Amino acid sequence: MDRKSSFFNVPIPYVFVGFVLLLLTIYLGMRSTVYARPRLAVETTHDIPPVPSYGQKEILVPIRNTGRGPLSILDVKTGCACLKYALSDHTIPPGGTQELKLVYNLNDLPAGVRRERILLETNDPAHRKTVLSINLQIVGAWNAFPKRLHLYAEKTDGPHHGTLTIVNEHNPDETLLSVESQSEFLSASIEGRVDFPVRTISAYRIRVSAETDFDGDRTVGQLVFRTSSEKKPEFAVDVEVHTTEARD
Repeated sequence: MDRKSSFFNVPIPYVFVGFVLLLLTIYLGMRSTVYARPRLAVETTHDIPPVPSYGQKEILVPIRNTGRGPLSILDVKTGCACLKYALSDHTIPPGGTQELKLVYNLNDLPAGVRRERILLETNDPAHRKTVLSINLQIVGAWNAFPKRLHLYAEKTDGPHHGTLTIVNEHNPDETLLSVESQSEFLSASIEGRVDFPVRTISAYRIRVSAETDFDGDRTVGQLVFRTSSEKKPEFAVDVEVHTTEARD
């Protein structure tokens, strides 16, 4: 007589075979699920060559999917309002590549090394959140020292003189063309240029003169500088003149 199982009156060998088939089905299902997962591949650190402190800088970051399932870019977060991103498609097929475009607004950013962080969120189980590091050095393409010139004089002293230094730290082939006063009591002229080839810096000495025959004890004027740069053809510097009453 055949041995029967205690359930449903099925032979025990058949129960064993069915159990093995069930485990095999579960295993294959789990394996196919893992096999179909997406896999994020991206360089997390990007060192950008020096850029001038004006205009925009575009940075392209390739994002690859080396897995077997579609990779979804769920969110991209930047830590600075000066850094925007663009992504044409938030889903990358297996074996595909998508470029994350970062647009850096450099206008009025101070010179120096900046380190920005971008948080990338995906559906990759192994890389739900990935931090990208963008390191770049901003050089002051055209800077004035001081940023705002202060002149002090007594009313009876007549014209008062001061000095500005205009520095080009990015492209020594760009030149300072002219300086023009926007105020009647101010005048300025370019006195000379000094080049520092090792650091690609050019410096200009600007002589500034201010009349003191205005009402009140202080006033503010403006000098406009014009350069040969296509991206920053002109910039302005404020000059603040302070006066005191003549002493006996």
